[in-house]
Amino acid sequence: MMKTLLGTAMCGLAAATSTVSASTLLPHVPLVMWSQRPIFAGSNAYLSSEMNEVAVASAVERVLNRDASADKEGVLSSQVSSTQQAELMCLFLLPSLASEDVYQLSSGTGSYVESAVQESVSSVVIPHTTRSKPLLPEMTSAKPHIVGAQDLDVFITSAEGQTLLANGKTDLLVVQLPESMSLSDVDTAIQTASSSLNAATGGKTDFAFTGNDANSVETQVPFPRRLAAQAKAKKTNSTTDAALLCESGYLVGYNAAGKAFCFSHYVNITPDIMAGLLFGLLFIFLAYIGLSVLHQIQTPQRYPSRGAPRGKEF
Repeated sequence: MMKTLLGTAMCGLAAATSTVSASTLLPHVPLVMWSQRPIFAGSNAYLSSEMNEVAVASAVERVLNRDASADKEGVLSSQVSSTQQAELMCLFLLPSLASEDVYQLSSGTGSYVESAVQESVSSVVIPHTTRSKPLLPEMTSAKPHIVGAQDLDVFITSAEGQTLLANGKTDLLVVQLPESMSLSDVDTAIQTASSSLNAATGGKTDFAFTGNDANSVETQVPFPRRLAAQAKAKKTNSTTDAALLCESGYLVGYNAAGKAFCFSHYVNITPDIMAGLLFGLLFIFLAYIGLSVLHQIQTPQRYPSRGAPRGKEF
C-alpha cells in the first residue's frame, strides 16, 4: 500500500515537473520615444517596468493626449502642458524587433536612433515590453494613419498628408518599415523620415520606435533571457559583442573601462560627500585609538606620605 502511494506521488511529481519545465519565452521588444519638447520623463530616461502590447498602446495614446494623470509607467513628464503640443506623433514600426538586436542599428559610425535619444530634449527607453499578439490592432482607438516608409514623401505632399500636418491637433502616423530591411538600413530610413517630417511640421514632431510583433520561443528549460540573448548574439555574429540586456527591474551601468553591467540600486554621491565620509571614518578611528590608549593609563591609587629624595623624584 505504501509503495503504491509513493509510486503515485512520484508519478504526479514527474508530471508536474514535465509540465512546468516547458516554458514560452516572449522576447523583449524595445520601445524608444524622443522629442524636442520636455514632454517625456527626462533626457534619456531608462524605464525598467514590463509593458505588454496593451500597455504600450495605452502609453502611445497618453502621449497623444498629453495625459500625465493616468501615466502609471512614468513615461510623461509631470510638467507637461498644452503649449508643448506637437503636430504629429510618428511611430516607426518594424514587423518584429528584439531588444538584444538593437545594437545592430549602428553601422560603424554610430546609430541615429541612439544619438537622437541622447541629444533630444526629452526621451525614454523602455527595453522590456512584450508581445503576445501584434501591437497595431491595439492602437485602433488612436486612429493611426498608416503609411510605408517608401511612400512617406508622397504622403507628406498629398492632400491627406497636408491636412494631417496642419489640423492643429496631435495625430498618430505609423510608418511601417519592411522586414527585409537590415537594421542599419532601418536606422538610415528613420533618419531620412525624421528629417522630412521635421521639415514638414516645423520641428513639431514627436517620435517613437518599436516592433509590431515578436516570435515566441518554446523552451524545455526556462533559461534567463540574458543567456538566451547572448547565445543568439554568438550564433548570429560571433565577432560582434551584443549590447547587454538587463532583466526587468535592473538598470545598465558602465565601469571605468566602458564595460556594461546590470544593477538594481544606485546612490547619488559626489566626490565631496565621499571625501567627507572618508575623513569622518578616519576621525572616528583615531578617536577610538586615542580613547583606548587613555583607558590604558592608570593613575596611582596610593600616595606616599613622604616624597622621594631630591634628585630621585623619577
